[in-house]
Amino acid sequence: PEGIDYESIDGEKVKIICLLVGPENEPNKHIKFLSLISKLLNQEKIRKSLISAQNAEDVYNTFLSNE
Repeated sequence: PEGIDYESIDGEKVKIICLLVGPENEPNKHIKFLSLISKLLNQEKIRKSLISAQNAEDVYNTFLSNE
């Protein structure tokens, strides 16, 4: 995928965007999940797997198998 222009600092196009949605009354779950996503996205193997995912199930399986 070529990515989208998001005016990034490095000038590269963005290929992965994460959106977290959760209940307002449980902010700790949001923080824990954000931490997990951050750790996973620091791994090149995970990023490549997400970028090459063909559907939502592929994305889900990437996160599930690397938890």
